[in-house]
Amino acid sequence: MFDSIVRHKRLLLLTLGLLVLIQITSYYWISRINEQIEALRHQNIVQTISQDVYHQIGEKQAASTAIALTLANDVSHLLAEHNDVQYQAFNDLIAQITQKSNYKNLWVQVMDSDGDIVYRNWTKEGTNDAPISELKLLQAPRKDIITDSFDLTIRITTPIFHQKQRVGFLCLISHFNSIQRYFEGKHIQTLAVVPPELAQTMQHPFSEHRKGGFYIANLDPNPTLMKQITGADLQRWTSQNARPTVWQDKLVVAIPLRNLNKAPQGTLLAFYPLEATHHLDAGAELLTTKNITLIANITLTLLLLSGLVTFLIKKQRDYFQRIINAEEEIVLVSNGERLIDANQQLYNHFDNFRTDKRGCICDYFVEEDGFLQKYMGDQLWLDYLLEHPNDIHKAKCILHDETYIFKLRAHAFLPNSHLAVVVLVDITELEALSQQLLEQSRIDELTQIGNRRFFNDYMEQQISLAKRHRHPLSLIFFDIDHFKKVNDVYGHQTGDVALRTVVDTLSAQLRESDVFFRVGGEEFMIVLAHHPLNQAHEIAERLRKRVERIQEESLPHLTISLGVAELDTHETLEQLLHRIDQALYEAKSSGRNCVCTAPNP
Repeated sequence: MFDSIVRHKRLLLLTLGLLVLIQITSYYWISRINEQIEALRHQNIVQTISQDVYHQIGEKQAASTAIALTLANDVSHLLAEHNDVQYQAFNDLIAQITQKSNYKNLWVQVMDSDGDIVYRNWTKEGTNDAPISELKLLQAPRKDIITDSFDLTIRITTPIFHQKQRVGFLCLISHFNSIQRYFEGKHIQTLAVVPPELAQTMQHPFSEHRKGGFYIANLDPNPTLMKQITGADLQRWTSQNARPTVWQDKLVVAIPLRNLNKAPQGTLLAFYPLEATHHLDAGAELLTTKNITLIANITLTLLLLSGLVTFLIKKQRDYFQRIINAEEEIVLVSNGERLIDANQQLYNHFDNFRTDKRGCICDYFVEEDGFLQKYMGDQLWLDYLLEHPNDIHKAKCILHDETYIFKLRAHAFLPNSHLAVVVLVDITELEALSQQLLEQSRIDELTQIGNRRFFNDYMEQQISLAKRHRHPLSLIFFDIDHFKKVNDVYGHQTGDVALRTVVDTLSAQLRESDVFFRVGGEEFMIVLAHHPLNQAHEIAERLRKRVERIQEESLPHLTISLGVAELDTHETLEQLLHRIDQALYEAKSSGRNCVCTAPNP
């Protein structure tokens, strides 16, 4: 036996050397995989927190917009009539809204049509930061993030209209404290910081906290965190090319806060506790055990050592598979044409993959504008994702007769491998909520038909279609005759009943394609696509007679005056509205309860 070993000494040494080389190569390869997974984990944390921050800001802006529109409507008559006395009632309304909402310390600023401040509920210091030239361009609420003389804030600015005239502007200003409380509920500390160059311009700071020239917008920041950080830390974390940093067992994520002009206003720093994912640290213990095992087993036969290495690699893969399976999102590996690997969440949503494991997720994409499709032009969907990493990509899928919306992002798996890791997040409920909020912002609450904002958007679309396809487009503009007298004599509740009765009565007379809007107190618009002027006049006359026949015991006799106009080829929306307004004025001047047609321009 000894002679056999001597005879095969060279082969034995070669075999041992090969075994050592295999172990070193395996060790190096597994280490690289671990590094990539750790980097991907940090990247996912950064993306998740960033998306969560922007989502919270978006939700707060949406809620603040609704509050701002409500306040603008309530304050419009006070501003138009210069009624300073009743601003106390407006203070009470703001207090009630603050008490019922999740947002405290709401600031409200009212300006007249010249941009001069006539009301502030938090201070009498300072002047208006927004130039009047910018304010006069406002036609709808503007959402922005601003660092001004007081604080780093989320600001909603909306014009105030009274009897179709702009009489001023309202700013609703909220802070980042509710966002801080939201992340504290997830055990994540946050700081909203303003750089020294902007902090120096703050004449009346709302918060008293500063670090190394940085202004801390949080009213109640974490005391321990404030003691540990320094101005140099803030400078490093908020620099332009800063990357996520591990500090004090936390991953520091910097989310830039910019205004509508993309100018930096500050940074939201999130301190993610790494102990929340301590189970990933077991990889280091596994690698240590593997090193000991490799050294102890170098003298074993090639079959035994290969079997052991195969076993360890399989265990390592199963370990990472369990980690990925624990993710709520769908995680898969694909080459764009077929599935290579995936976590359990994929099979929970797409159970067909249980039998067809080599199919492609892209086969489920619904071909619809605005959504990701299998081929984006001449480009495969996965290549398109990888080449547009900063865009938001959504895909619509129909599974078991239900529609799902997924948000996708992709990362190259290995260089030159043609593989990528794709993450799908189910945002179906979020999309439905966004659509619901959009619909609510377009509907008049009293009559449940479109409001003035929806009318303006809809008309821009219809005018574009009418000019492109050269089909007629007509409008009917009417109001209820002597409606102020109805309110004065019978009360506003009866007036509301009259409005709903007229809307319900006329809605039953219109086609499904005719769209009804309430554009003022008792003023209404009906959009008649594919109707020329003579047909629109006939419809208006029919509607006038129908209102004249309304018989309700609780209502006085109602009549309406109507103006009719057809869009001219070279006419803008403003010009069309001016003509039809003149037609309605003529109908009212002619004794009311009649229809007048606007002449062609």
